[in-house]
This record gives sequence, structure tokens and C-alpha cells, in this order.
Amino acid sequence: MKIKNRNDLRLILMIILSLGGQIVSLYKSIYTAQYYGTSDAMDAYNYATNLGTFFFDFVASGVATVILPAYVKKIKNKSVNSFISLIYGIVIIILIFVYLFRRPLIQILTNRDNIFIDAFCNYVLIAFLIQACISLVLVLSAFFQSKDMYVIPRIVLFVSNITVLIVLLIIGKASIDVYFRIIFIGAFLNLVINYLLAIKMGFKYVPTLKLADPDTQKLIALFAPTLLSCGVFKIHTLIDTMITTNIGTGSLTILTYSSQVSGMISNFVIANMLTIAYPQIIRGVETENKQKELWKYAISFQAIICLLVCGFIAIGENGINLLYVKGEFTAKSGHILYMGALMYLAAQILLIIRDLIFRFFYAMENTKDTVSNSIISCVFNIIMSLILVKPLGMYGVILGTFISGAISMVMILFRMKKLYGLEKFGLNLFELIKNIIVLVISVFAIILIKKHIIIENDVMAILIYGVLTVIIFVILAIIFKLKAIKIKL
Repeated sequence: MKIKNRNDLRLILMIILSLGGQIVSLYKSIYTAQYYGTSDAMDAYNYATNLGTFFFDFVASGVATVILPAYVKKIKNKSVNSFISLIYGIVIIILIFVYLFRRPLIQILTNRDNIFIDAFCNYVLIAFLIQACISLVLVLSAFFQSKDMYVIPRIVLFVSNITVLIVLLIIGKASIDVYFRIIFIGAFLNLVINYLLAIKMGFKYVPTLKLADPDTQKLIALFAPTLLSCGVFKIHTLIDTMITTNIGTGSLTILTYSSQVSGMISNFVIANMLTIAYPQIIRGVETENKQKELWKYAISFQAIICLLVCGFIAIGENGINLLYVKGEFTAKSGHILYMGALMYLAAQILLIIRDLIFRFFYAMENTKDTVSNSIISCVFNIIMSLILVKPLGMYGVILGTFISGAISMVMILFRMKKLYGLEKFGLNLFELIKNIIVLVISVFAIILIKKHIIIENDVMAILIYGVLTVIIFVILAIIFKLKAIKIKL
């Protein structure tokens, strides 16, 4: 991928900033693993966080998906503000109800003991507040993206994360309650700074409700199917949480760490590229070759994911042993974490394509088809998780997500072919398959190397195996003439 334009430079800067943020996030995970282990308290906090995410994150994703085109098309502020006020007003009312009746609700949703239930009741409020801050930042990020100011939210997040890191390094081991308060302060700082900068750049928000406004009604009409699409995904995530919680103490915490580790590896690259890709896909649908931007990003992003998967197979367990396996976190838990993170990361090979196709549908103002796709995928995911959790435990929950994601991708491709056609699909599919072939050969090569060159020291293993993995993958990418290495982002 040649660096020849402003998008490439912005992407590199965003990746560097996000990498700093991911390092801080990694330290927070290590901190909780070392000092709090896989305890009832951590299970309770993660459950409360996932519950808050269920309400806030899918709303924020849906709102951002709808208002980004609205900002790009310069729809009047009062319409956008009315839309935001309505959606978040409903969420706040729901969460107040959940908080007031938190004890009977958690008793219904889980079969855990009173230690877990008491911890959940104590931590649910601060978990909700943290998720609220994160959710509102996503909405502000949509405004920045509409102005082609992709880097600003990353800089602010980096500053707030560094502040949290410094505080944690200064205080050392703290009670779990103090830790959660520090995380909330960091999230609130991130929100406040983003909001002040957005105001300076023209963002105007005044709480208002103008339901009769035509533009507001249009935004609501677009949001409803988007909400369902994001919502059903969050429903199966919440159900996965409930299933894993009932496996036993520590299972939910390890599942959460697995998701975080895979996210830290992929998101600092992929999330940034998706941030740039979506506005480009929106603009691309206005051109003659509507799908050109979509497939360009699909081929590039998948190639990067393949490299990340290969690298994680090579050095992932060494990294987890080095960083996580200490204090209250055992080697057995570390191995389970590694396998779970690898499964999550490998799933992105297919899910990244599906996510980009979804964004193409959003750009075409078609959110209804993504809803039906997500509902079918969600139902299948729940069924597979329930079937596989008994023989495979936590791995069964992750595998259910992987299988349902693959089915979702195939279904949305067929729907796309019927509605819009598939531009140069044979050539694009060939490039995607070549990415996977390079991945498979690279994995076999690194496994053979690790079998014959055994390195006991984790740091040396990460350095040597990591460099060898990159060299092998790049050489094979050149041999197979991967299109990804020639694409300009």
C-alpha cells in the first residue's frame, strides 16, 4: 500500500496514536489481571460493562452511522439535535429503570451466588457512566469525520489514556473501587475535551425535540433498521455474556480479556482504517464505479488482518505469558486467553469484509437488508453458542460467533448481488483468496521454524519469531503479487 496522499499520512498518524492508546489499554488489562485475577468482582464489573455496552454502544454505532452522512450532506442542526435528543433520552430512561431494579434483574439473568450479585449491584452505576462517556464520544467522532478531522479524537483519547496510565503507575496497587473511579475519570476527561474541541470547530448541540420536522423523521426512519441491525448483534453479545457467566467464576473475565487482546491487536489498525473507509465509500457510491472503494478496502484490510493473525500465532502466547501470567493470573488462564483471542482475531478475516459491505449498504441508504441479515445471524449465533458451550465451554461461545459471522457475510453478499450487482467480483474474490493462501503458507512456515528453533525466553521469542513472520509474509505477498501491497488508501 503506497503512501502517496493525505489519507495515507493521516492513517499512519492515527495508527501511531491508537497504538499508544492500545498500549495503555493493554496495561489496564494487565493491571486488573495481576491484582484482581479472575474474581467474582471482575466478573461482576465485566457483566455490568457488557450490559451498559448493550444499551449504549449499539445506539452510538447506529446514531453515528446515520448522522455522519447527515453532517456530510449538511442537514440542518436542529434536525440532527432533535434526533440525538430523542434516542439518548430513551436510553437514559431505560437505564434508570435497570439501575433501580438491578438486584432482581441480575438474579433473573444469572445463577451466580450473592458475592457476584452484590458486586454487580455496587459496580453497575459506574460501569454505565463509563459506557455513556464512550458512547457520546463516538457521536462526536462522527462530526469530526464529516470535517475530515480524523486525527483529533485519537489525540484526545491518547491524552486521556496517558493520564489514566500515569495515575495507575503512581498509585500502584489500589482497591478495585478506586481503579473503577480512575477509569471513569479518564473516560469523562476524554468526552469533555472532545466536546470542547467540537464546539470550537462548529459543533452545536441544544437539546430539542422536533418530531414533526421532515429531516428528523427521515433520520429516525434510517436509524430504526440500523438500530435493529446493531441491536441484534449486541443482543447475542449480551446472551454470550450470560452464557459464559453461568459457566463458572472467571470464565467471563477471561472471555473479556480475550476479546480485549484481539481488539487491541486488530482495532488499532482496522478501526482507524474503517474511520477513513466509510466516508470514502459514501462518496464512492456517487461515482460510476460505486463499489470500487468498497473492494479496495476489503482486499487491503483483509491482508492486514491475515498478517496480524499470522503474527499472533507466532508470538501471541509468548506475549500473554510475558504480560498477563503473574500475580493472581495463572498460566492455565493465560493459555485459555491466548486461544480465545486467536479465535476472535481469526474471525476478523471474514467479518471485516462483512462490515465493509454493511457500510456500502448504509451509504446506499439501505439499512433494511442489514437488519434481516443481522437478525438471522444473531439467532444462529445464539443457537450455536448454546449447542457448543456444553462440549467446548468458552471456546464454544467464540466459535458460535465465528460461524454465524461467516454465514452473515455470505448472505449479505448474495443480497448485494441481487440489488446492486458485484463489480469485478471474480477478480476481487481471487485477491481475497490469495490473501488467505499467503496466510496459510506463512503459518505452516512459522510453525516449522518454531519446531526446529526453540526459544525459551519470551522476549527473545517475540523479537525473533515476530521478525521472521513479517519477513515470510512479505516475501510470500510479493511472490503471490497481492494487490493489497499496491493499493493506495
